[in-house]
Amino acid sequence: MLKEIIKELEKENDANVELFFITRIKRKNKINYSVLTSNITENIGHEFKILGIEKIDKIIEKNKIRYVNYDPTLRPDDNTVQEINTAEINLFKDLIEHFNALDLTNFDLKKSKNVWAYAIKFNKSGIILFKKYYPSQNLKKKGILALLYRDGLFNDIDDNILTINREFDCIYFNGKMFILNKDNFEKIFSYMEEWLETIDQDLENLEKQNYIEDVNKLSEYCKTDSRKIRKLHQILQKDFPVDLDKILVQRISKDFDLELEFNENDELIIKGKDIWKILRLLDDDHLNSIYSKTQYIVHSKEKK
Repeated sequence: MLKEIIKELEKENDANVELFFITRIKRKNKINYSVLTSNITENIGHEFKILGIEKIDKIIEKNKIRYVNYDPTLRPDDNTVQEINTAEINLFKDLIEHFNALDLTNFDLKKSKNVWAYAIKFNKSGIILFKKYYPSQNLKKKGILALLYRDGLFNDIDDNILTINREFDCIYFNGKMFILNKDNFEKIFSYMEEWLETIDQDLENLEKQNYIEDVNKLSEYCKTDSRKIRKLHQILQKDFPVDLDKILVQRISKDFDLELEFNENDELIIKGKDIWKILRLLDDDHLNSIYSKTQYIVHSKEKK
């Protein structure tokens, strides 16, 4: 699929490339996105095209790529590219509608507050390169002396400078998003806030299983760590195993030397030091090898 994206980028007209800036404002747990447009030269359009081709080429030539469905808990290796249908990305449809609007406000570097990400759109193929924006990319005139060196002479640059990273975080093409930087992809599309909201809604299902003393305490401990939030969200999205009950939870704890604690009702006591052990237990990460009978704690699984 990445090879096909390169072929499409090679066909793009340099004059048919657009640069958008995505702003994000969060008020009272509600997130609002808006999009700003900009004017770029054909030369910049060409540079963006080459940037995309070179980056993808580098990924392809280094490894034999394996495509897998996006999984919040999976930490992909260099051989793996996660992909997701954009219909599953809640904010994507709204962004596309913004990109296609005719009345967008122009981006002003001097007023670049709340910029969250930027997107490079190739209009013939519909390919979009997304990159998380950080304030350090805006080299403001105030506080620095910016110098341009050319032909042995330094000249003062009398304006702010925006730096565009040669890397990008995810690629949209033909209904799918291909994820190159998982953490930044999740930041761009505000996954963390979405997970926190669904965790609060879905905790009741875990409470009904009756093998945890205080599910709200588990949630509170997880909310201090983005990795734990990912893990708990993933757990709550699955159907809980029918066979998992108080007796089995205690048996797993004993068999794998987890040293978890239980109350007088045989319910699992939530303690901060045990959170990862509990999350892995709930996510069925404790496995016995059929071949060697060795016990394993796995950090990612692929269902067959």
